Amino acid sequence: MPRPRLQSLIEKSTDACIAAIEIYNKPSFNYREEIFSILILNAWELLLKARILQQNNNKMSSIELFEYKKTKNGKNYKRKTKVLTNSGIAKTIGIDKSINLVRNSSAQSFDMTCIDNIKLLKEIRDSSIHFFNSSMDLKMKLFQLGTASLLNYSKCIKNWFDVDFEKYNFYLMPLSFQSPNRVIEALHNKSETESVSRVLRSIAEAERRSIERESMYDLSLNVNLKFVRTSDTTASKIKLGSSFDADSIPVHISEEDIRVNYPLDYRSLTKALKARYKNFKVNRDYHKLRKSLETNSRYCFVRHLNPSNVKGSTMTFFSESIFSFFDRHYLK
Repeated sequence: MPRPRLQSLIEKSTDACIAAIEIYNKPSFNYREEIFSILILNAWELLLKARILQQNNNKMSSIELFEYKKTKNGKNYKRKTKVLTNSGIAKTIGIDKSINLVRNSSAQSFDMTCIDNIKLLKEIRDSSIHFFNSSMDLKMKLFQLGTASLLNYSKCIKNWFDVDFEKYNFYLMPLSFQSPNRVIEALHNKSETESVSRVLRSIAEAERRSIERESMYDLSLNVNLKFVRTSDTTASKIKLGSSFDADSIPVHISEEDIRVNYPLDYRSLTKALKARYKNFKVNRDYHKLRKSLETNSRYCFVRHLNPSNVKGSTMTFFSESIFSFFDRHYLK
């Protein structure tokens, strides 16, 4: 089967994807989110069109746009004709039509989680000219959706065309090198327009749907830095407590560190939730939701008032990331 057209689309798609990453990861670039969303969607559209060509014997007509022209009497001609640009070049289908065609023919390798991710990025792209300069929440969501989209993209291009992205640094840098909790604190204190809130609600709804699905793809991803045990001899060693190794890096975790990562107690959390949501009430449902998170170290840290007595009194502190959980249950 001839492949020049197909191969050209794959290469252009790859170039657009890499350009999106490079733009986003620039140290200082005020228009990064807007341009990233445009370029990553362009990468997806080209990749989907390449997939359609692959499944249609490389025929350009499979991705070209056709329409019925009108006779002098106002009726449609029996046959469709190509839609041309002003310069006479055939127009091709858009990303929505491409998604539907690939979904119908590649259901097992292109599911609704991946599709929802692309559609949310499209919604953000369409809104970016109005909202990104004023909404840090939207910037955070773009980071989470974009990270997932890159992972999904790498899986699709590998499954469909055996293109491996291992040679690329295929990631997005976090929003800043500040403590993530400090970034989130800045986010949830920002006021939002109703239009931004609608976009964020639609993302939250899609995230709820994705939890119920089994999928090889991701809708959105959080990026966390953790210390883990490993047998890898090339990994950096750290020293905790009184242990000593001349080659290890000393790490001290203090009470202050815990309060930086978990700055909210019950009273300050409840006060913040009252200010954040329209329909929040301190009732049985709230207490049930809050207590369900107490074993999740992402959201909570339970401190024993007497560390040597594990059965003694405790006090629970909460991370600011807990707001993302309550966002799925209450209306901002």
